[in-house]
Amino acid sequence: MKTYLAVSALLISSGTIYAQETASPPEADSGAQSAYERRVERFDAIAVAFEKTFKGFTVAKSVEDKNAAVEPASIAGVHSRESGNSTAIDVGVTWDIWRQKDFDAEIDSEALNKLYWSIGPKLEYHRNDVGGDKEQDSLQAGFAIAARNLRAPTNLAPDPLNFHYETTFKYKNDRIKNGQGVSSSFAVSATKARIHLGAADETESGLVSWGWFPVLALQSEQADNLKNEPSGSVTRLKGAVDLKILPFNPLNFEVGIGYNLWYNFTKSGPFERYHRTQMLFKAYATYWFTDNKNVGLGVDYSDGANPETNLKGDRFTSFGVKIQF
Repeated sequence: MKTYLAVSALLISSGTIYAQETASPPEADSGAQSAYERRVERFDAIAVAFEKTFKGFTVAKSVEDKNAAVEPASIAGVHSRESGNSTAIDVGVTWDIWRQKDFDAEIDSEALNKLYWSIGPKLEYHRNDVGGDKEQDSLQAGFAIAARNLRAPTNLAPDPLNFHYETTFKYKNDRIKNGQGVSSSFAVSATKARIHLGAADETESGLVSWGWFPVLALQSEQADNLKNEPSGSVTRLKGAVDLKILPFNPLNFEVGIGYNLWYNFTKSGPFERYHRTQMLFKAYATYWFTDNKNVGLGVDYSDGANPETNLKGDRFTSFGVKIQF
């Protein structure tokens, strides 16, 4: 993890320098301010070109449910209530290598009452070098099939409720706790603009954007165990809701909270040690350096366990670099 520590320190120090540059310079130094604005505009242009070229490409903290509230990937220094200080990296990547035309279309006369499909690979890596039984080293790779329905607005329902469905199959290698195996998931989420469901939309004032993101999923996982004991499996139901707020739109500041609950119907082998219910509360604040919200610095707090990433229950506070596309 010395490499992670060096990278994290370098990126955090770079982010600090970048943040210092954002401070308003004296009026006499208008040339330096113009140079900074040009750098930001160039970065935004590169990000937009990248997103257009790789449409459907996502970089986030996790892509387990990509229609849920997206949290940015991070490289951070972490403090744990029980285990002290460590360094963590959480990154997920997915790319819709095939997507049906109009998959991202807004409601219009040509895209109504239809299901639109996409297919693509997924890759995730979660590492925390905290040591002991709280250490985390989980690699996941697989693919997802997603569908989005678009319903026609009517006089009774001018803002229809639209659903998103996603089925995921992955290979999972947990090098600390459960060993190698496979996992699958079927997740459902929804969008409705009027009530800010599924998207952080602006309010009428334009100064605040907010949205809430509920997800319901059925998950299963199988693993061979690391301790030469019998392999096993777990089947669970997941319910989650996240709230994302951008309280001052021009300032690119974002805060959010979320709560996840997993109920394990059946469990055997290495999953026997799981509680029947597992819970995770999380909160974060991020300052984005660019209007496209691709790179920033942020602080995160979490309390609980996450069986999807093999995070064992604890309280963590972290500060580091955030990246998302």
